[in-house]
Amino acid sequence: YGVDSRYNNDKYDLEHGKNLLLARLERLNTVSVKDIQKARLLQLYINMQDFLKMGGTSSKLRFTDFLINYINILYSKHREFADDINITSVKLSHILNGHREPDEAFIQRLILHSEMSYSNISSFSPEIWFHVLYHGRTLDVMAKKEHWSKKENKNVRFTIA
Repeated sequence: YGVDSRYNNDKYDLEHGKNLLLARLERLNTVSVKDIQKARLLQLYINMQDFLKMGGTSSKLRFTDFLINYINILYSKHREFADDINITSVKLSHILNGHREPDEAFIQRLILHSEMSYSNISSFSPEIWFHVLYHGRTLDVMAKKEHWSKKENKNVRFTIA
């Protein structure tokens, strides 16, 4: 139940905690599946924007994490999403598992699909999928700089005096 440190006694805590829980349960029972879906899509979009604002090189989030979340919000099976954007479920599986990079056609279809799904929710910036994809790639490259810089340093010269 809800506990608030401002309450002075247990009886007051318990009474208001129960009332809070009942109010939340009543609200939850009146929320439609579409409302929950809209809220989750909006939260995903906000998370993508936050990811793009993040500096540095350490992040566990990647394009595929956002894509999986997007698909799971809208579909019960990934195959249904693959059908809706006219790709094979094998190709989608490869992209989701990091075995294949998404090609331009995939991103274009994802953008069109996203514009449709966000049409009644909020203004959707379609290029965000490209930004998330390339921001994640940049973070990956920079996180491995210690490894690749020693190897590639021998291939680089600076001759301007």
